[in-house]
Amino acid sequence: MGEEICAGFVLIVLYLCMLTVTSAHPGEFLSIHCGAKLPYTDELGIKWVLDDEYVKTGENWETQVSDHNESSIQLNSFRYFPNSRTKNCYVLPVDPSSTYLLRVRLFPGKGSSQTTSPLTLPMDFSVTVNSNEWFSYSALNESDRAPILYESVFFSFERSVAYLCLLQGRNRPFINSIELRGLPPKSYWDFSTRRRRIMVLGERINTGTAPEDKTIIRYPDDEYDRFWWPTSTRKFPDYKRFEGSWKNLSFTRYPDNASYSYYDEFYNNYTPNKTIIIAWVGRNLTFGITKERPGLQKIEVTVYTKDLEPGVNITKDNPAGPLFGFPGAEQLQAQNLTDTVDFFWQDALYFDYDNISYTVASAPWFKRDVFLNAFEWYYSYDINLNATFSEDIITLNTLRESFDLQDWTGDPCYPVAWNWLTCDPNTTRVQTLMLSNMNISGTIPENISSLAGLTEMHLGNNSIHGSIPPSMVSLTNLRILALDNNKLTGDIPLAFQNKAGFTFNGNPGLCIPQGSRCNSISAAPSQQE
Repeated sequence: MGEEICAGFVLIVLYLCMLTVTSAHPGEFLSIHCGAKLPYTDELGIKWVLDDEYVKTGENWETQVSDHNESSIQLNSFRYFPNSRTKNCYVLPVDPSSTYLLRVRLFPGKGSSQTTSPLTLPMDFSVTVNSNEWFSYSALNESDRAPILYESVFFSFERSVAYLCLLQGRNRPFINSIELRGLPPKSYWDFSTRRRRIMVLGERINTGTAPEDKTIIRYPDDEYDRFWWPTSTRKFPDYKRFEGSWKNLSFTRYPDNASYSYYDEFYNNYTPNKTIIIAWVGRNLTFGITKERPGLQKIEVTVYTKDLEPGVNITKDNPAGPLFGFPGAEQLQAQNLTDTVDFFWQDALYFDYDNISYTVASAPWFKRDVFLNAFEWYYSYDINLNATFSEDIITLNTLRESFDLQDWTGDPCYPVAWNWLTCDPNTTRVQTLMLSNMNISGTIPENISSLAGLTEMHLGNNSIHGSIPPSMVSLTNLRILALDNNKLTGDIPLAFQNKAGFTFNGNPGLCIPQGSRCNSISAAPSQQE
C-alpha cells in the first residue's frame, strides 16, 4: 500500500461482517469504502461497498493522493462529520460468537484538483469499538497529512452489532475505509489466561522478505487478509535470507507431541504459507519491541519459526531492568519435537519501559543456523462491556422512531452519551432527556415509562402532538418535566398538576380537568431551555 503507515493500533476487533449486510463468518469480508460513489471489486478480487447502509450522518469528500505516491483507491475519498455530535457511529452487523480483524485507513488529503479539503489542522479525535478505546488520531501540521492504517482483532462478545464510533475532538473527524475480516472464533485468545481481551497490534513482520522487497503479504496469500509487513534494514541490520526447499518440508500445523484440540482451540493465528518458505537466517537473530503507549502495558508476542527444536533457544531481555517476575534475560528452551514443523512460540508480559528484545539463537553445541519466519505482538486489554441498560435501549429506539431521530446511532450512553441525554454510570440507565428546541414532531411513546431512572425530561419548543401517556406517572424519579410550546392535547395527569418543575405552557389543546370542564393551558412565549 505504498507509503501507508502501520500505526500500530490493532484492536482485537469486536464484531463486524463481510461483503453484504449479513453477519460475517470466518473467511468472509466486509470492505467499506467511505465516501465512494460506486461499489467496485479491487485488483485482489475483494468487493468494496458504499458506507450509506452503515452510517446515517456525515458528508462524502474526494481527496488528492498524488503527493504521496499512493495507489490505494481507498485513499481517494473519505466521509467526514462536520456536525457537533459527541460521536458518529457506524453500525456493523456481526456474528455474536465470532472473532474479527478490523482495519481502517485515515488520510486527510489536500482536496481534489478543484477543491480544498474541508479538514483543517490541527485536528484530533478518538475511535472506539463499542465501549472500548481503539486509538487516537492527531494531525497538527502539514507533515501529518499522510496515510495512516490501523488494524485490530476482537471478539463479538455475544452481540449482533458492533459500533465503530468517531468521537468528537478538535475539528471534524473523518474516515476513508473500514475492513472487517472474519477469523476462526477462538483466534487470538489471551493464551496466558484463556480469556478474551481487546488486542491492539504493535507490529506484524514477515522476517523472510529481502531488505529491498517492500511487498506486503496479504490476501489471497493470507486467507484472513492480515497484513504481514516486510523487514527493514534498520530493524534487522545483520540480515541473511533463506529461500528454497526445506528438508522434510510439510506444512504441519501442530507439533507431533501436541494435542490437536488444544492447538486448534487456542492458536488459530497461523502465518500464511508464503511466510514459511522464506526466513531470516543466522546464529543469533534479535528483534526489538518498542512500546508507544505510556504506562504499564500487557504485551503478547508470537514468534513463528519453521525450525524450533532442541538446540534452538529463545531469550528475551529488557535492558532497563527485570521483567516483572522474570530475570532480565529469560531462556526458553525449545520443545523436544520429533520433526521440523511450522511452529510458534508465545509470550505474555507486563512492562513499564520503552523497549524489550527477543533473540532466537543456536546453542553453542548446535552446529548450524536457526530460522525466524515472522513475529507479531499486541497490546492486550481487558474488555470493557459497559452498555446502556437493555430495556432503556428498547425504549430509546421507539422514541427515535417516533421523533425521527434514527440518525443517532451507537450505544446511547457509551463510550460517551448522545448529545441529548445523560446516563448514570453506576446503573447504566438514562437519567435525562434534553430534546428541547430540536425541531422534532411526533408523539411521546407509551413505553417512555420504561425509562425508570429518568430524573429530567426536556421536550419544550417543538411540534410534538398527541396526549401525555398516562403511564408516565410511574416515573417516580422524575423531578423536571418541560413540555412547553408544543401541540399536545388531552388531559394533564392528576399526579402532574401543580407539581413543581412540571411545565406545560403553550399547548392550547392541553387542559387541566375541573369537573365537567377543561381549562386549557394558555399559550406561552417561546423560550430557550
